[in-house]
Amino acid sequence: MTATVPAATTPGGRLVWLDAARGAAVAAMVAYHLCWDLAFFGLAGFDLTGDPVWLAARTAILSAFLAVAGVSLARASVHAPPRGRRWAIRLAMIGGGAAAISAGTWFAVSERFVWFGVLHHLFVAGLAAPLIARLPATAATGLGLAALVLPEVAATPALDAPWVAWIGLGMAEPATNDWVPVLPWIGVHLLGFAAGRIVFGRRAAEQAANGAGAGGRTDGLLRPLARVGRHSLAVYLLHQPILWGGLWLAVEGTGVLAPERADREAAFLASCERACTDSGADAATCSAYCGCVRDGLAGEGLLDRALADRLGDADSAAVNRVVGRCVARER
Repeated sequence: MTATVPAATTPGGRLVWLDAARGAAVAAMVAYHLCWDLAFFGLAGFDLTGDPVWLAARTAILSAFLAVAGVSLARASVHAPPRGRRWAIRLAMIGGGAAAISAGTWFAVSERFVWFGVLHHLFVAGLAAPLIARLPATAATGLGLAALVLPEVAATPALDAPWVAWIGLGMAEPATNDWVPVLPWIGVHLLGFAAGRIVFGRRAAEQAANGAGAGGRTDGLLRPLARVGRHSLAVYLLHQPILWGGLWLAVEGTGVLAPERADREAAFLASCERACTDSGADAATCSAYCGCVRDGLAGEGLLDRALADRLGDADSAAVNRVVGRCVARER
């Protein structure tokens, strides 16, 4: 008798729908980061840190990404519990990727570099995977819900220090461009694992999942996303250098997007000069002062954020230094 491969699986035994779900989450994250980059370079007015719609989008995308990771752990643990050489290699790849992101963002935006983002979180979750994989669905659900609630009831300023802030029980959010502490986000991972445990807990359930609702046209539409999902780590590591580098070249190198940036810079200067003259200063003084502020922000690496109206509390010290120098110069 010849064994057949269910329509929802690849010859290697991977589930097309699960890879496609991972691919969709990665694609959504890439789109979100493109919007972030456009705002950073002053090419769009997206308020990703203040607009409730953008904040909800980030939460939804990150939740999907971590939940799928939990489901994937449940599926993998049916066949091969997370331990040994293969698990260690995968963990080393994630840890290396996290280190690369920290190093790259330190070079690009040192004042808000990523020191505990998505990959850092997944590295810690990977360390805990051998323990998580032993949990039944009910225990994983209970721990997941507890992890979601704990920061709301047990947060304390005593855990704001950087060396413990990554736990997620501090009161202040650090100045960083990507913040995914262990709590509450490990809760989403655990709930995804619990759902996967229910689906894949028995061989019969997995076989049913392999063949259900797949094949034909639907399967064909899922496969492009599944290909992305099978290489999610590589896509995650490479997409930002490509997006960032491309936009940097368009703005600084080729000048293709220079006119749009120039319009935003002109609007920034006009707003500054208007506020200055409203305070009683003459136009010439205000023009010189605002030009000084623009140049000072550029020197601090903050002009792009200012043009996109994305300066936050973490930038206040640098902004105050710039303003102080410019006020002193115009006196």
